[in-house]
Amino acid sequence: MAWVVIANLKGVPGDAAALEQIQQILAELARLAKQDQNNLVALSDWVRGVESRTPAGMNGTDYALAFADAESNLAGGALATGRFNFEMPPRVQKMLGVVAQPVLAPGWAFIYPDSTGRIAWGVRTDGTFVAHKFDGGTGSGGDPAGIANIVAGMSRSLRTKIVTPGDSLTDGYFGGTGGQRSDAWPAKLQALLGSGVEVINAATSGYCVDEEAIKIGALPLPLTVASGQIPASGPVEVTTDAVIGWREAGVTRTFAGSLAGVPGTLTRTESDTVFTFTRTTAGTAVAVPPGTVFVSSFAGYDAHTMVLMIGFNNVAYNVKGGDATVAEHVRNGIRRIVNWHSRTIKQVLVLSVTTAVPWTSGTANYSTVATINGYLAEDWRTKYYDLRRYLVDQAIYDLGLVPNTADTAAMAADTLPPSIMDPGAGGTGDGTHYSKATAALVGQRVFDYVTTRDWVNQ
Repeated sequence: MAWVVIANLKGVPGDAAALEQIQQILAELARLAKQDQNNLVALSDWVRGVESRTPAGMNGTDYALAFADAESNLAGGALATGRFNFEMPPRVQKMLGVVAQPVLAPGWAFIYPDSTGRIAWGVRTDGTFVAHKFDGGTGSGGDPAGIANIVAGMSRSLRTKIVTPGDSLTDGYFGGTGGQRSDAWPAKLQALLGSGVEVINAATSGYCVDEEAIKIGALPLPLTVASGQIPASGPVEVTTDAVIGWREAGVTRTFAGSLAGVPGTLTRTESDTVFTFTRTTAGTAVAVPPGTVFVSSFAGYDAHTMVLMIGFNNVAYNVKGGDATVAEHVRNGIRRIVNWHSRTIKQVLVLSVTTAVPWTSGTANYSTVATINGYLAEDWRTKYYDLRRYLVDQAIYDLGLVPNTADTAAMAADTLPPSIMDPGAGGTGDGTHYSKATAALVGQRVFDYVTTRDWVNQ
């Protein structure tokens, strides 16, 4: 199918910004179209693999860009003449049975309002596309990719919030102490983004992929209360049949959330299946049906743009849960976390698992990391960034350092050079965690990605 430029669009008279906005939208659609001439948008990551109503391979002769409904019928699109046509009313995403009927506004067939209720952009009854300014004329009209996505009926990750699940490499671990978030890479990312975007560090030092998934709510954990009810106060024993990849026995894990609507803390110590739940405040006893799912306090973060780096501890402690290998377990765990994300257009950046300095080429842990990263590259493609490769090959030079003998040996063995790593508790070196200066580089790499992809407000 050849791409046809929509030519008969017009903006608000005298509004140069609106005309520029339309051209940006056209450029975004054209960029998507170039990815596959015979299948204009099916392989582009703004609709890739989200649902059946995306236009997978529609080759109608009258349409330059067509959209399908939930039954794969032609719903409408941009005609070869440049006019936008509805074959049937478009459905409203996430609202079953609701369609966007033409509004009672003179001269408009379809509108999109801003936060004040004014018309921000829409399609007039003569088929022309008009872009007004958002927020009562104070904004610039929104981002081109966002408008293109709205036309396709998709929901998109929040552009104002980024959540960063992970382990100590994200939580901030320096000088032998975890949780130093002010020097961690998410804090450096926050400084680069400014106040228009909030970065929420959701990582926890020491966590494996399943443990982090439970924490944020991506891994539903069905629980059965031993007594059949949560008491008025104090802890109660709870059990689960779920197979979880815990790091090791004897390591306490606590998760904030609620059970049967009662806020509290779930605590795991020795057992993989027996825990305690302690309500936050005293109250009346609450009956709990068997198999009630624990709801994480992070459950509302599933609409945020997400940057995910997890899996190092699975390799270090040989944690594979119910899977055959550690690599398969990490792959499946990351898939679960990404699928937990509620938006159809998932702005999720998956960072590679890194190697510790001793994990040189040929060692068992190195091979496991290489297998995991191969899986991640295959699964997430343009949403995958090989951070390990950058840290091995380039980070030391970006820090302005001259590699010493130990660095060159490590780099030749395809692992991280010691000079970019944290000094550790005794100053003798930390082969796992990178330095504060290196963390700043990681924040810069993530900043470059999310801004060039137009994932956040700038």
